[in-house]
Amino acid sequence: MNIASIWRSLSRNGLKDDEGVFGHREVIFLNKILVLGPIVMLLLIPIEVAVNGFKLVPLELVFMSMMLLCFALQRYRFFMTSKFLAVFLSQSFIVGAGVMVGKGVANHIALIPICLFGMLLFEKTRDKALVLGITVFSYFLQAYLRNHVPATYALSDEVKAFFTHVFYLMTLILTFFMGIYFLGINKEYEELIIEQKEILAVKNREVTDSIRYAKKIQQCLLAHDEFLNNNLPLHFVLYRPKDIVSGDFYWATKVSENGNEFFYLAVCDSTGHGVPGAFMSLLNTSFLNEAINEKKIREPGKIFDHVRKRLTESISKEGQKDGFDGILICINPKNPKIQYAAANNQPILVKNGACIELEADRMPVGVGERHNEFSSFEISVSIGDTLYLYTDGFADQFGGPKGKKFKYSQLNNTLSGISQKNENDQKEILMRAFDEWKGSLEQVDDVCVVGIRF
Repeated sequence: MNIASIWRSLSRNGLKDDEGVFGHREVIFLNKILVLGPIVMLLLIPIEVAVNGFKLVPLELVFMSMMLLCFALQRYRFFMTSKFLAVFLSQSFIVGAGVMVGKGVANHIALIPICLFGMLLFEKTRDKALVLGITVFSYFLQAYLRNHVPATYALSDEVKAFFTHVFYLMTLILTFFMGIYFLGINKEYEELIIEQKEILAVKNREVTDSIRYAKKIQQCLLAHDEFLNNNLPLHFVLYRPKDIVSGDFYWATKVSENGNEFFYLAVCDSTGHGVPGAFMSLLNTSFLNEAINEKKIREPGKIFDHVRKRLTESISKEGQKDGFDGILICINPKNPKIQYAAANNQPILVKNGACIELEADRMPVGVGERHNEFSSFEISVSIGDTLYLYTDGFADQFGGPKGKKFKYSQLNNTLSGISQKNENDQKEILMRAFDEWKGSLEQVDDVCVVGIRF
């Protein structure tokens, strides 16, 4: 082992191999002091003996022994005990040395770095205050003893000057070491922060790439533009996920049965947004597909009943209330009326410039306070009418001059005002209105608006 590895091992005395610097820098700091302290004293003892004999050597040996005791306490993870003992011993050594040599030696100057050293060992303000209190007590105790207790040894002025220089040197060394140590700690912290930042950047990139790929999968399950254009020649879709993937979805399918064609379009808001909402949207579209294409259920209300049943069986056993709010319409070219089911969300029909809020069941497709059967509503539409299906994200967006919600009333008024424009213009106007209202605020939810011109 080289000197660097030995030093590192001694510095980490009492720490486990998997324990890093964070949260343990006080332990490492004290270990280094407990190792360097006896070494410095051993170097000073020969000089002191040459100048003044062995008078203070016993006190110094006792102090060195107690520092080794603190090091042993660190080894067995009695960190708090060793910290307080180290502070107490340091103060006691200064007071004892002051009594032994008497007046004329500036040993009290060493109390300043020892106080700073002690306060750096603790995190809690209470413990730091206790160290400061011990230092103040030690200062006044030393002053009192010097004035009322005769010095143990009568020293010449030259020897007193020597000890004064020794204490100044101890103060300088301790202060210098504390500065160097914490500069090193800060550098180590910076290196760790940079390393962790790089790791997080890689992880974030990996997660983001995975979510972007999940977005491609989700888009494959949404209604394709070509499929919608073939069945709804005049329509637009405004789809603005809050995150990369979305809990809102628009899904469509078409089935033929007994010479009839049924085109289904769902616009729904799953529980949550982002990744959890995207998973729910996949599950919801799967159950919608199962109801229509596998179970051959044709009534929109019955389809919602089936999906709710499947959601309850699959994910609501533990009391979760996951599901969706949404609208499902069914268009049969041979039937002048449109059938639909609506869970909490109301379809909007604009007829002759008037905005009509259509009926809806006040319950979600999932576990809720009500568990009635969903209704299958019917509406008659004429050429020039426009039907709007939307989730709550647009109306719930905060913004405007007062930072309030856009609200459904304002959204419905906007839709009424643009209903006679072509589909691309309607989408552009809605996007601009949403962005202007949102301003610099964060988007609060997924947004999905579908408009259909008859």
